[in-house]
Amino acid sequence: MARSLMRFLSRYEWAGLAFILLYALPVAFIRTLEGAVFPVVSNTRIASIRGEAGATVITAVSHRNRRCKWVATEWYLGQPDQPSEPLQVNYDVRPKPVEFGPVTVEAVIVGADPRSIINSSYAVARYECWPWPFTGNETQTLFYLGNGKDVGLLMSDAKSNEPSLTNGDGHTVGGAP
Repeated sequence: MARSLMRFLSRYEWAGLAFILLYALPVAFIRTLEGAVFPVVSNTRIASIRGEAGATVITAVSHRNRRCKWVATEWYLGQPDQPSEPLQVNYDVRPKPVEFGPVTVEAVIVGADPRSIINSSYAVARYECWPWPFTGNETQTLFYLGNGKDVGLLMSDAKSNEPSLTNGDGHTVGGAP
């Protein structure tokens, strides 16, 4: 009996190998590889930013490239390839679902000042893009990389230490006038 069981298993080892190669390995890489090669959102920029009592309120605009269900956005202080400190993100208004095109997100990020958000933070958005049997394997897309590209948004007002945003015309959009 044990000998026939061993013969049965040896005959079907290829099935186990095929399962690993065709299902398990792709599922393991969907989260990061797919999000980097085929991002769900891209070209994120901060449209407005202001500091409030221990938090930063931002409005970010990005472009939605794919139709996927949004799961969460996680914000970190640091760089993506280094140990980073997670930040709490709250939404006063839940982001509207958009299939394609421009997306506007308003969020309150607790525990970081506006300068830190602009210079040394990043956000990862998680989406569910695949139907069963891949359900639960979320695609991760780098939503925002604060490497100083939006530093022009910050300027100190003489009457307030609160950063404000100026548009291309030099008019103040947020913060103290």
